[in-house]
Amino acid sequence: MISYIDKPFCVRVVRGEIVVKNTPDALVGAIVQIRGPAEARRISATKTDRRGHFRITRVPQGKYAFKATLLGFQSVVGTIIVSNQAPKDSAIRIGMPAGV
Repeated sequence: MISYIDKPFCVRVVRGEIVVKNTPDALVGAIVQIRGPAEARRISATKTDRRGHFRITRVPQGKYAFKATLLGFQSVVGTIIVSNQAPKDSAIRIGMPAGV
């Protein structure tokens, strides 16, 4: 099953955290992938650390599709917009629902 986030994340840098939905519990080892900008096929990926944090460096401005996955949780997909107009302290926070 896949969970969709309708509202895009607008950030300067692709960084953030993944937690269990509706809790502060970090998810370690979740895979975060981005594809873009726009319809480009370039894919970058990383895993969350022991605190559930992730960062993908050297991401040019543009619109990216993202997918977060971890065994035992629903995948989460949505959009990230990388822009110099985003607040400096902006970050992505994804709550992954438990499930198949």
